[in-house]
Amino acid sequence: MKSRTERGRAPRHIFFYGTLLPGQAPPEIRPALEELRPLGAAVLRGARLFDLGDFPGAIAEPSGPDLRGQIFRLPPQPEELLRRLDEYEGYDPARAAQSLFVRHAHRVSLPRGRSVNAWVYFYNRSPSAAGVLAKGSYRSRRVAAARAQRAAEPA
Repeated sequence: MKSRTERGRAPRHIFFYGTLLPGQAPPEIRPALEELRPLGAAVLRGARLFDLGDFPGAIAEPSGPDLRGQIFRLPPQPEELLRRLDEYEGYDPARAAQSLFVRHAHRVSLPRGRSVNAWVYFYNRSPSAAGVLAKGSYRSRRVAAARAQRAAEPA
């Protein structure tokens, strides 16, 4: 299933907010991420971010808070890269309802008032008891956890 935007074209950008951010990605997916061109910080308006333990999950909420992440430009022929990212995220377009995450096109805000359509992976389950990341940033949570761990270590 190829998702299209309102203009009939698939997005040429992708928005990451968690384990696919630079410095966060596990070794098995890093080579795929090298095909992307980083463009910088971006904000997705109306998405709540949950701490699911080993990874975060965002759920779209039109009146929800801002989700902070980074935007990347896809290569000219992104199909194979998107297939690898879909596999990593547990998304099967043929079985979207059963997928752990789903990939949808959304408007993402860039600095200086610009915005672009970008692919975003949304968590496709109920977050139930998962904690909300109130600042809308998974990286902030990871930094705080690392500091707490260092502080707890004996001197």
